[in-house]
Amino acid sequence: MDIATLDCIPAASAVLAIEVVSPGSRKEDKFLKPGMYAEAGIDYYWRVERGEENVPVVHEFWRHYETGVYAPSPEQPTHISKLTTEVPFPLDIDLRGLIEI
Repeated sequence: MDIATLDCIPAASAVLAIEVVSPGSRKEDKFLKPGMYAEAGIDYYWRVERGEENVPVVHEFWRHYETGVYAPSPEQPTHISKLTTEVPFPLDIDLRGLIEI
């Protein structure tokens, strides 16, 4: 299977699901979709929302192996202005810089 040619990635191949919350589907983005991702076995989930001055805010979750549902990251569950994490892979992103022109 060549992932580059697929229309969508099979959930079994996904390590991280990232949901960008939009005003028209806020309820589904925050409540319905995380449950679907957890049920599919995706271990990490990030929810991205607009914060102050439209700077992205990233909420980091991991799938609890006993319950099968997402729990906030024990390290730093919410990232404001800067996203720094080691799981599922190391990242260091200036969130404010994403919107500056």
